[in-house]
Amino acid sequence: MCPTLKKEDIFAARNKIMCNFVPSHAEKLQKLRNRMYPIKDIAEYIVALIGAFARRFSMTETEAYQYLHRYGAISVAHEYYDVMHTQSFNDMVESMASYCRRKGGQL
Repeated sequence: MCPTLKKEDIFAARNKIMCNFVPSHAEKLQKLRNRMYPIKDIAEYIVALIGAFARRFSMTETEAYQYLHRYGAISVAHEYYDVMHTQSFNDMVESMASYCRRKGGQL
């Protein structure tokens, strides 16, 4: 005799399977982003962003890179290049500074 399953049990099992085997929406978007833009474009943008950040805060580009890397802003710029490269450098420099402050940066 087969036990009867409750609707809640079926949905719980389905959700468990989905969480374990189906990539999340964010993962799908990240894979799509990585295919949409050449890495060369992303790298050039990040280098320019570091330079703009350095000028804004009167530091060398090496210091700016180390600061941004320490607080994870370089990874954010890479991950969200698709949005960031459509904004002004001034806005993105301020956004990166704000992000770093939230992560413990002192600029």
